[in-house]
Amino acid sequence: MSEVPGVVGHSWPASVAVETVAQSPRERAAAVFRLLDAQARWSMTVLNLSPAEGLMSRTARKALDSDLASRLSEGLPWNKDVSMPSVMHRWSVELELQIAALSSELFGARYVDWRPVSTTMANAVALSALTRPGDLVAVQSLKAGGNMSYQDGGVCGVLGLRTIDLPGRPDFDVDTPAASEVIRRHGPRVVIVGGSKVLFPYDLGALVQAARDVGAHVVFDAAHLGPFLAAGVFNQPFADGVAIVTLGTHKLMGGPVGGLVLTNDPAIARRVYAATEPRFLQTRDVNKYAATAIALAELAEYRVPFARAVQDNVAALSMALADGGLTLAGQARGWSRSHMLLADLGEPAGRVCAQLAWNGILLSNTASFGEDYTLGERSALRMSVAQLTRRGMGVDQMRDVASLMLRAINGADVRREVADLAAEYRTVCYSFDEGFT
Repeated sequence: MSEVPGVVGHSWPASVAVETVAQSPRERAAAVFRLLDAQARWSMTVLNLSPAEGLMSRTARKALDSDLASRLSEGLPWNKDVSMPSVMHRWSVELELQIAALSSELFGARYVDWRPVSTTMANAVALSALTRPGDLVAVQSLKAGGNMSYQDGGVCGVLGLRTIDLPGRPDFDVDTPAASEVIRRHGPRVVIVGGSKVLFPYDLGALVQAARDVGAHVVFDAAHLGPFLAAGVFNQPFADGVAIVTLGTHKLMGGPVGGLVLTNDPAIARRVYAATEPRFLQTRDVNKYAATAIALAELAEYRVPFARAVQDNVAALSMALADGGLTLAGQARGWSRSHMLLADLGEPAGRVCAQLAWNGILLSNTASFGEDYTLGERSALRMSVAQLTRRGMGVDQMRDVASLMLRAINGADVRREVADLAAEYRTVCYSFDEGFT
């Protein structure tokens, strides 16, 4: 083992260190292109069920490889940096207005901030706009499906906020009656739910009513729910009175990594705009705006068939895995109405996760309900059908995927069968690829 320059305090296998250190600048550039080519070819030989990642169309990816990749945007469309000639902002302004219009149409929001570079930053902007240091925030517990970004160890800690956990359920929903009691008893400034493990719609109306009783706002982290909200097959948060919805532009959304902050309240919108810049960023990369606009347009076109196909596939995969002996969260409610499902192995899941990855089936290990989120001790598997759905797979293929997973878990070598199945589905569906590339 040896250290790699620039990675202080971490050792890597000597072979890796030699490959990365003993190279000329030109060799380093060539190595990068080899990595890109190898990764692209490899990605078509595996079944990627990672809930944290998404699949971009060729059309959206093409927008990343443009002159805009080295151009920047600073400020909102109506308040750009005056030190730069206005013509330099023209392209960014048009793209930003496209994103705003598409987001407003898709999610029923009057005001949108599209500048955050991730959902974590979107949550940071939302909390910064609604709180002051020392305020109390009631959060969905990390042990019950909440996201790290708004815990003590994330945004809340950085902003000097105090947190209190909302009671949860084994299906990773919020225990609404108990949570409402906590809200009314402790009087937080903000209530935030949603995040990493969302299987079923929330009773947002009840949480909003409890929050209003103590003068609080509700923030809904919908990072994993965009197409379902847009298709009207999950929650409708603004109709329920939610103050802010945060979204990612990747995962199911089909765009590059980024975040959205949505609201219907003009006063909150002004605080959101002020919080984003200059507190959290100064400039944004305009090529990502272009790719995001294309991804949102594709979602606007295909939101209903895509959302329904995902829900059909998650039901088929859940049933097949349950029939094969896995214990899945949410069985009493039909396992899941989102894109993800969670299997509780009852033992550390790292070995099983690695065994699946060796066979070309990619997912993540995670904490089961009530379990500490400690690496090496997590006992559940977290997976998504979104990428497989966008590659054109349906319920029949979900049964095939379940069979391959179960056999791999039991020690079989299914690498060739996985690669053969993956090779049949190489296009990106629910996209504009046929018309634009």
